[in-house]
Amino acid sequence: MKKEALFSIETDKIYLSLSKARAGAPHSLLSPIPIPGYLKIKALCPDVKFEELLRAGCPTEASKLPELQIGPRLYEQSDYYIFMCAKEKGSKVGIYHRDHLIESSFNIDDNGNILHGFINFGSQIGKSEFIVSADGFEQFAFEVEVFPSKLNYASDCFQMISEVQDILTGLALEYLSSTYQLGIGTQTPQPSHVEWLVLLKNIVDDLEGGLLYIARQPV
Repeated sequence: MKKEALFSIETDKIYLSLSKARAGAPHSLLSPIPIPGYLKIKALCPDVKFEELLRAGCPTEASKLPELQIGPRLYEQSDYYIFMCAKEKGSKVGIYHRDHLIESSFNIDDNGNILHGFINFGSQIGKSEFIVSADGFEQFAFEVEVFPSKLNYASDCFQMISEVQDILTGLALEYLSSTYQLGIGTQTPQPSHVEWLVLLKNIVDDLEGGLLYIARQPV
């Protein structure tokens, strides 16, 4: 891997790498919950062959395992550089992302044989998936996780959920279906622990009064 490279994926047809655009890591708050980086690689073509996988910060042998879902920590409002090329001359590579702003930042050279450009996720945090193709056929997908630099990701997320439920119990939140804790509507046999505690907090005075009344008049 080149200096500052975060990960690289090489198949029998494509080489791809993601690197830091600038040296150093963005300033971020320390989290009381240790959260590793995330990189999920998924084959989309039955005959795709992963020849070399490297992830910064992972032991070399472990980083070569396609099923491993640990990777570098990527951050919001940070620039990253992606480089991809077809290993066979004349082949064309492509990459798809549902955010058209990210897609529009890619440059194509050598008649489609090379793709490169800068990526900045802006304020979009959470899971982000890219689909890679060769000559118009999908080869593999890789999914990364973008971390915020302004809050303690997991712990503050739970705190915000608790505060929202304090205002409106059971409210489901969804933001691009990609945040650390996805918000979806589901049917459950019982409320969550957070929801139960919020309800208990709101009725604890009445509950205490009722228990005292029963204690005074048990019959």
